[in-house]
Amino acid sequence: MCNINNNEHIKRIAWAIKAIKSDEALDKGINDSDLSLILKVDKNTLVRYRKGLQNTVKSVVVGVLINHYNFSPLWIFEGEGEPFPGAREKYPEVCGPMTEEEMRAIPRRRRGDDLMEFVQVPFIRSKAESDASWSEEDRDLFVKPMFRRGWLIRLGKPEDFVVLRKTGDCMEPTLRSNDHLLVYRGDNKVSVRGGIYVLEDSKDYAVRRIQPEYGSNRMLKLMCDNKKYETVITDVEFVTIYGRVVWIGRQTEIF
Repeated sequence: MCNINNNEHIKRIAWAIKAIKSDEALDKGINDSDLSLILKVDKNTLVRYRKGLQNTVKSVVVGVLINHYNFSPLWIFEGEGEPFPGAREKYPEVCGPMTEEEMRAIPRRRRGDDLMEFVQVPFIRSKAESDASWSEEDRDLFVKPMFRRGWLIRLGKPEDFVVLRKTGDCMEPTLRSNDHLLVYRGDNKVSVRGGIYVLEDSKDYAVRRIQPEYGSNRMLKLMCDNKKYETVITDVEFVTIYGRVVWIGRQTEIF
């Protein structure tokens, strides 16, 4: 039986084991001896799993979490959705973006309830921009961007979004200079599927397409869609992820 070896998986599995022992909807009050029998591991290993001290987790344990305790495999492996049915209301801090199935389960709401409300998302300027570089149009249009709460919830936690104006040509033609990017700050680690992320250093922000280097747990490929720029491969230790780009806004060209 293969093992699961991923730091984020291990953290979520540790949380799941703690939840089993404390949540009435799962197995509140169960002792380690009985739980170890259900999870098919010895008691000492169970304790290490619960404390997040084990580098790998046996896949049979994940199978029991999914089949016996109804944990979501999408949450365990990708961090998306809720850990188990009903967990979003009780444990919003560990839930990921809503899945399509969760969204379908939400009954239709009247216009005016919380999902139909608009949320003001903070607008973050480039660190290199000065107040003098802002026109009145900038202040009027982009200082207070608004998005519908229900739409944001599908992508993550509404309070974890910001809007950032992109500069430069490194991501053309996908992104253009002065595009406005909705950035989810809840994603500060690169997923196994990669994506477009905003990087941060002491001087400014940068937008890059990032993918994990094949066969490595630490190396990342930082790419520009504009082919005149070279791909950089670097250790994750030297990359600070500000957030993931989830939406792009731009003014259409007038001919």
